[in-house]
Amino acid sequence: MTSELIDANKEVTFNYQAVKKNHDSKQKEFEEILAELEEIKTLLSNAQKQRKAVQTELSAANKANSEQRDKIKSLELTVTKKEKEINEAITKLNETISDYEDKLERKEEQIWMMGSQINECS
Repeated sequence: MTSELIDANKEVTFNYQAVKKNHDSKQKEFEEILAELEEIKTLLSNAQKQRKAVQTELSAANKANSEQRDKIKSLELTVTKKEKEINEAITKLNETISDYEDKLERKEEQIWMMGSQINECS
């Protein structure tokens, strides 16, 4: 009976050591997985921060782009308005030049007629 107890004790000890070894191995795997999860958690947090920063930059860029488009539209309207004003001024100038040319022509005719009358009187 003593030898049976010794054999049973050896078997229990052997089984305990196997279970302990398996437990220690699983504990080490679990700790490695936890470390990987912490690393992934940190990476994910950093990625989320970067994503927020990029979204903020994108939003600012979109706003600036929109403002630039508004400025361009405003400038285009101003250019169109100024072109119209210039064309109107050119038209008025051409009309004024034409009027002056007509008046000059009439004055020249008057001067020519006066010269002819003076010549006839002399």
